[in-house]
Amino acid sequence: MAKISNLCFPLKENQILLALKKGGFGAGKVNGFGGKVEKNEGIEESLIREVWEECRLEVRRKSLVKAAELDFYLKKGNDYNHLTQCHIFLVKKLFGNPVESAEMKPKWYETKKIPYGDMWEADQFFLPVILGGEIIKGRVIYNHNGSRVLEFSYRTTKF
Repeated sequence: MAKISNLCFPLKENQILLALKKGGFGAGKVNGFGGKVEKNEGIEESLIREVWEECRLEVRRKSLVKAAELDFYLKKGNDYNHLTQCHIFLVKKLFGNPVESAEMKPKWYETKKIPYGDMWEADQFFLPVILGGEIIKGRVIYNHNGSRVLEFSYRTTKF
């Protein structure tokens, strides 16, 4: 069974808060905030904790808007390794100001100038769709080492 994870993209006016991952999985990439859901933890509860740990922003459950549910796979030969089912949220109501942590260095970007070249390749496919207001469920298939997207497919849905 794949891990359950979450990802949050804080928004204000025409800006999106992203962060440079400083260490661990995804180090050197710019991304949203989130991580894996721990045992005995709900998806939204986990996301609120992750955002606080990574940038000291307080996010409240009622301000979370679920925008996507994506299944991520690695393709190795003819096999597919299901890495994670990721629940992706947008949030427009934030409390506090983002602060750099040991894990992440946050920065506001204009939504028209998102640094896709510094992010996971899949972000350039799904992020414009959800920022455009669509709610989606889909899958992303990466090559064997996660360096290239082989397939991105989705359908619109409601959560």
